[in-house]
Amino acid sequence: MGKWFTLREISRNTSIPIQTVKRYVEDYQSYLNMRNEEGVYIFHETCISTLQEVRQCYKQGKNKEEIKGILNKVCSNSTAMIVKESTCNEDPVLLGIHKHLEKENNVHQNLMKMIREQSKEISKLHQKLNEHLEQKERIAIEERDRTLTQLLREMQNVKREIAKSKKKPWWKTFFFEKN
Repeated sequence: MGKWFTLREISRNTSIPIQTVKRYVEDYQSYLNMRNEEGVYIFHETCISTLQEVRQCYKQGKNKEEIKGILNKVCSNSTAMIVKESTCNEDPVLLGIHKHLEKENNVHQNLMKMIREQSKEISKLHQKLNEHLEQKERIAIEERDRTLTQLLREMQNVKREIAKSKKKPWWKTFFFEKN
């Protein structure tokens, strides 16, 4: 089911001041998996990476709208999961739904992770394919150049032979050379 942390523990784990974490929670609540236990919010372990991503975005000078756009792409849970523990304990149906939602959320996160990994793999394969095609093109160009160079040399040799034969008078070729 995952670990849950208090605000203070989140602050300690992420090295983000408590007031800053509170502000991030207010601004980006819909991207955080948290619940309310006896008036205290506790956060799922997935919130740590989300809050660190928000922190990095602010360090890069991004505004709220840009950060929300990034989180929409990065975060797999774009809806808040705030559940009052007392409500769940009173109604077993709600508790079952909450557990089911957490399982679905974990499956969704795993799928998103697999998609990101496959996307990276596809990118690497695409790069290798491009390199292979470039190498194949280079080899074809080198082969063409070798063939053209060889043909040029042969043509020059033929020209030299023709030039030599034109320099001799016809009667020398006819009477003095044996073929």
